[in-house]
Amino acid sequence: MQKRVTAVRLLRFVGLCILLVGLYHLGAILFMTPLGRSQLLFTYVVFGLVLSTVGIWLLRGDLAPLFQPSRYDVVVALITLVVMGYYLSWIPAKGAFWQFVAGHSPISIPHIYSLAGIGFVLTFGIASLTWIAHLVVVSSGQLRERFHPLLLSHLAALLLLLPSLRIGSQLPEVFRFFSRPTKTSNQALQPTADRRGNLHMITSTLKFRAQLAHVSGG
Repeated sequence: MQKRVTAVRLLRFVGLCILLVGLYHLGAILFMTPLGRSQLLFTYVVFGLVLSTVGIWLLRGDLAPLFQPSRYDVVVALITLVVMGYYLSWIPAKGAFWQFVAGHSPISIPHIYSLAGIGFVLTFGIASLTWIAHLVVVSSGQLRERFHPLLLSHLAALLLLLPSLRIGSQLPEVFRFFSRPTKTSNQALQPTADRRGNLHMITSTLKFRAQLAHVSGG
């Protein structure tokens, strides 16, 4: 019993943190420059609303269903964990982890572009299909009785809206990765600094935090 009380308190704290991040995105809209608003308004509205909803749900809702998830809940949560893990791995320090991987990889830069594009397309596809499928399950009485969707799957599907809508709005940029020309056959031996610089071009087109300068006008 004590462990559950501790877990609930921890989840409430996580909910508070998520709520604050969501409110930050909504509040930042007021300080955007016209250029920033034209480029980031949709993203910040979506992130703000989704994160605020998840935060309020964890902060004020009944968390008991989280401790008794259905099999369907577990599957949706695992999909969300993998998808969000990959998506969020591009965010810290403008994709520093993947810059490090690319800088020490024998794979050529054109192939890295292709792999990055495939990764984002798969992330977009899996995230979109999962939350759409969850919406269908929730909307159908027969499917609800069969799969028993509870709080965990609801929260997971909400979080999947983030990569789905964000990457979806950048699909033209993603598909450009596949058309990067192969200039030479020895690009696999390209210096580490150059390879990191090229990969930074990938992260800068897709990572919403890389464009926060528009909020302050910088």
